[in-house]
Amino acid sequence: MESSQKHFLIIALPRSRTAWLAAFFSSDDVACYHDPLMTCAHPGEIARYYDKPGYKAVGAADTGAVLFLDRIRAVLPDLKLGIVLRSRVECEASLSKTLDIHIDLSDLEAELERVRPDAHCIHFDELDDPERMSRFYTEMTGQPFPRDRFELFRGLNIQVRPEHFWADFKRNQQGIMALMKEAVWRGG
Repeated sequence: MESSQKHFLIIALPRSRTAWLAAFFSSDDVACYHDPLMTCAHPGEIARYYDKPGYKAVGAADTGAVLFLDRIRAVLPDLKLGIVLRSRVECEASLSKTLDIHIDLSDLEAELERVRPDAHCIHFDELDDPERMSRFYTEMTGQPFPRDRFELFRGLNIQVRPEHFWADFKRNQQGIMALMKEAVWRGG
């Protein structure tokens, strides 16, 4: 990993526009992955996503990473942390509507609150605000805000489709189950 390269991780509850953020942040100078932990057998494997020469900043927007933040920071100690703040009730309702399941996000919400003092935060409703997004983008990447790109992306609805979610889950089930067991084991 390049020593001058900035590393960032954006965490949030599911249905908080992390897919949109990963797409918007990805450009010529910045690589940003969406939910890379879905493909990892253990949290430390996320480091392979950050080993990308040629980029000025590399990061991820991952909704499950908060449960493994200590392990991730052990392999990526210079990581800048960002949080998208959205109401747990809104996220649960969106999950229920989109995936037709109810998931209690209380544990994830508690973990986000625990690490919030160490993070750069942006509210869900501010993701369409160019001034607020400019500050958040620059805090995370160390790069100038791409205002023209933002204007192109601002109206886009980028989200994981339910059939893709379940296909990814099925394809990566062993890794996901190992991560879930580890989260339960550590009490998270």
